[in-house]
Amino acid sequence: MELLKSWIRNLLFLKPQLSIIIPFYNSEDYILKCMESIVLHTKVPYEIVCVNDGSTDKSLAIVNRFRLTHPQVRLVDLKINTGLYYARLMGILRARGKYIGFVDSDDYVSDGYFDLLYESAVNSSSDISVGQIVNVNANNVKYVQTRCAVFPYTSEKATDSNLYDLYWKQQGKCYHWHVVWNKIYKRKLFMDNIELLKKQTEHLVMLEDFIFSSIILKDVNKYSVNTQAKYFYVEHKSAATKNENYTVVCKNISDMKIAFSYVETFLKENLSYRKFIDDFAGWKSRYGRYWKRNIQNLKLQQKEKQLLMNSLKKIVGEDIEDVTATDEFYYEQSVIFDETHNGS
Repeated sequence: MELLKSWIRNLLFLKPQLSIIIPFYNSEDYILKCMESIVLHTKVPYEIVCVNDGSTDKSLAIVNRFRLTHPQVRLVDLKINTGLYYARLMGILRARGKYIGFVDSDDYVSDGYFDLLYESAVNSSSDISVGQIVNVNANNVKYVQTRCAVFPYTSEKATDSNLYDLYWKQQGKCYHWHVVWNKIYKRKLFMDNIELLKKQTEHLVMLEDFIFSSIILKDVNKYSVNTQAKYFYVEHKSAATKNENYTVVCKNISDMKIAFSYVETFLKENLSYRKFIDDFAGWKSRYGRYWKRNIQNLKLQQKEKQLLMNSLKKIVGEDIEDVTATDEFYYEQSVIFDETHNGS
């Protein structure tokens, strides 16, 4: 019976134009809202590739139940937790659409989000199409970061010819550049680089999208923007408590080391991209300042903080400066999102 259901599902959705990848790990409280925000308002022929990264809660059961009434939803079931990087990669390998988009399982999208990005990409023959991120804080207040709202989306300096240059020159000041979930991409961008992306094999969660973007964006010849397409990036109350855990912060710093090491090797081994080494160093220094402050503010024993700082220094260098005014780009909370004009 399950084989018959699978055959019918694949027959009905054999040629999607867009593949939407949702990696999930223990997301039972959020993933239904995530999937519903896509299927209720997406009209372009699409599939959703849900990648279970070894969940131990009810999220897999929720996805399987949802699939019974939504045949466009496919499942990649990884039996053990492999990390977000690998889960995304497995989704990419299973995707069949001309374009690929991503949604994290605890986030959601605005009505028609993927239709808007797809239409924008197709009409302009773009390699990528970019939407706008709306932050949702732990109190469910929605806001748009002022400087990120302008950069890169409507910056006159961001032209097709220098997109990759600007990606590096902003040195991580605005994470809207390197996250993968506010964009759709031509699948070809990933497949042309798939062997390079496969070289990263370690368990990786934080900064995994930094690797994808540092590889993929180099091949973008044309891009488009649609700021009516809103991606709701959700901050959860549990995150703050989780980040006070010494083991979790150790993992975050370890991930930072893996990601920076991979990208640095890529830049140094490819003559065309060595010119970005200085900007890469600036990016790494900025993250060093962020995490120095994060560690200082943690509710941990002083000995634990010192161990974390020692690990951080091994990545970004011994002399880590304090956070500067321009670094607040990342944390800035500014314009409250007006749902009466934009919808949710």
